Amino acid sequence: MPKSIRAVCVPLLPLVLSGCAFVQTAKTAEVLLVETGEDFHGDEVKASNGEKWLGLYVTKDSSLLAESTLTVRRVFDPVIDEDERKPTGKSVSVGRREKPVFLVKNAVMLRQGEATTVYQVEHDEALSFGRKALVTLKLSGRTYQLKVVSQKRRLPVADGLLPSDAKLLFTSGSSTQTLHSLKNNDDDACWYLLWAGDVDGDGKLDLYLSLDGYNFEQRVLFLSSQAKAGNLVSKVAEFVMTGC
Repeated sequence: MPKSIRAVCVPLLPLVLSGCAFVQTAKTAEVLLVETGEDFHGDEVKASNGEKWLGLYVTKDSSLLAESTLTVRRVFDPVIDEDERKPTGKSVSVGRREKPVFLVKNAVMLRQGEATTVYQVEHDEALSFGRKALVTLKLSGRTYQLKVVSQKRRLPVADGLLPSDAKLLFTSGSSTQTLHSLKNNDDDACWYLLWAGDVDGDGKLDLYLSLDGYNFEQRVLFLSSQAKAGNLVSKVAEFVMTGC
């Protein structure tokens, strides 16, 4: 290459690279989900002490999304830890008298302020889809249904456990969406409705479910404002707790 051409091309390279960097888009941070509790395995909690998360608080008189300062402490994990002086477990709490339904971080689609609740679990007795296979909920004049279907067993069942081919359907009007389904090797599955209402302010139903299986509990937050075309909601975050 002639020197004169090289001299022109080299100064242009930083401009080209800076132009490429300018058009790149930043990745959206993952939405994190957690609950308060005293006995989590250490790797289950993706939160640090002193962080501010957004919590959903429901009382008899109100539902509110409010900024919450987390207290995360190391605690002895009886399943994993052998030395009490070297605890690896974690506890999570907030500086409020009310216990939050859930806490989220990086949920840019949510804002502090009033929310709407149409169902909330009471006294830790969650609504089991193994015992009640059809749940009807209403919000803003619109009717929604959560329904478990199976080809193998008639629902509901006495023990509350779901058949290995169970599917959880969410319907409203002419729209039907499969929220979760089991594979044939899933055992001891239990699904629960923990909360339903409008937390993202779009007037449509959002859901907080526990989709549990053998040796784990899986909390999942579904929001209507994030739904793809043809769907009613979209899964935005999950919090998984394991046993042994």
